[in-house]
Amino acid sequence: MNNAIQAFFAEHEDRERLLGIVRNVAQGANKLGQIEAVTPPTLAHGDTHAGNILISEKDRRLYLIDWGKASSSRLGYDLVKVAAPWTHILGRGGKFAEYTELESFLLSEYLDGICSFLPEVERSVIERYYYLRSFVEVVRILPLIIKRYQSAPSKKHRLKLEKNRKELARFLISQGEQALSILDRTAPISPSA
Repeated sequence: MNNAIQAFFAEHEDRERLLGIVRNVAQGANKLGQIEAVTPPTLAHGDTHAGNILISEKDRRLYLIDWGKASSSRLGYDLVKVAAPWTHILGRGGKFAEYTELESFLLSEYLDGICSFLPEVERSVIERYYYLRSFVEVVRILPLIIKRYQSAPSKKHRLKLEKNRKELARFLISQGEQALSILDRTAPISPSA
């Protein structure tokens, strides 16, 4: 993964900082597992994106279609896919500040809905899982992002991606620091527990 970051952010002034964040999150993998273990399981769609969401004109309800990749996961996982910073920032040219505003709104609405149906679920548990999973997911797919960047069909597209890469770096640093903060606040569970 370090190679992907070094390649994609070769010229970025915060590359070393980002590499350090990724290393530290990876070192906290056991705590990430603990957080995932206490996040309630659910049926996850597995392929949530704008193309698989229908909105009813009548009552503005959302409906997920194409359940071919459904599987067991954790509450919050599908939201990571819907919020998709790589799509908003790289694909649409969105700014980091716009993305964080959108993400905050989506997360709040999602948590309100989950907690209204499952009042026993602690909001903070899902929120911690979401922020950690969001960071890990972007870092995980970074090689695919690089491949798309390198095979951009036109010079205009490559220039757009170049410009947006800085916004993605801002996202990764912010989300990574938040992930580290969550991991730092998570007490380790002893193997005998």
